[in-house]
Amino acid sequence: MQRTFNTLERLEQEVQEKKHSKAVAATCLRYESWCREQQVVSFPVSYKAIAGFCCQHVANNNGSTKSLDNLVSALRTSCRMKSLVWLSDDGHYQLRSILKVLKYQDVSNSKQKRPIQIGLLKKILCGLDLSRKADLFIAVLLVTGHDGLLRTVELLSSRKIADVIWNVDKTAFRIKFRRSKTYLEGEGFEVPFSDYGEWSAVRLMKRWFDLNGLWDKYEHHIFPAKDCHGRFDFSETVSASTFRRKLKEQVHAVGLDPRLYSGHSLRAGGATDLFMARVPYYLIKKMGRWKSDAAMMYHRDDEDMEKAVYMAFKTGKGN
Repeated sequence: MQRTFNTLERLEQEVQEKKHSKAVAATCLRYESWCREQQVVSFPVSYKAIAGFCCQHVANNNGSTKSLDNLVSALRTSCRMKSLVWLSDDGHYQLRSILKVLKYQDVSNSKQKRPIQIGLLKKILCGLDLSRKADLFIAVLLVTGHDGLLRTVELLSSRKIADVIWNVDKTAFRIKFRRSKTYLEGEGFEVPFSDYGEWSAVRLMKRWFDLNGLWDKYEHHIFPAKDCHGRFDFSETVSASTFRRKLKEQVHAVGLDPRLYSGHSLRAGGATDLFMARVPYYLIKKMGRWKSDAAMMYHRDDEDMEKAVYMAFKTGKGN
């Protein structure tokens, strides 16, 4: 039987039918409807039209600006799909300035999840049987996320054994990444891990490698999925939904409300631990791969802040 190949037109049609394209189309329809109501031209886009639409979007969402970037991204994607010109450099700069002001004035309630700091992490690990593959898998997954200040998408980015670079005496390793939120494809970066004790990612990763014989299985995935029989499948990485479910199960097991925690709690917990240890801010930014001062939002221990301020004022060391 002769094999048939997809034409470019067919592939383009499939792209258009994807769910994210439907979301882009929905945003575009809302934008065009708003423009008609305001009697302004929707396409080609203008700075004032998009900025006005964004302001109305924030007003309709009780002051929340959390989806503004997705909104603008959808409109830009729509222009690209329709072969329309996007904003000029000057118009784009003006729009970014308006978005910054809107975000600064955001009056919505914060939905930040609670951090999983080292103390809570150790409590979770103490409830696991690390001689069992399933429990060790959960342990190494959680601690690697915490120690590396990894975003969920980084932790589950299909890293393979070949991406783990150990030092000679196995007291440290680095994981290679090709891209992240702040590093584009081609730039690449490495996250270092050191052996600080029994519960470190280094110790647990060594046990994981030993238990599964992974030292020379370079094409195996570090954090495998499970097949239909419940066995680890090292040909692919565990899904984000499974990871979040496992994390919430462990939080619930130690008596906490799982609704208050998410995959990002590990990154927040690692950053919070570094802040509390008085690690210099520039090192925390470098470790967490922040290019802006967004790292400050991850220091969520108000009690620690109050103690530091109290001691500074009391002793006069803030002068």
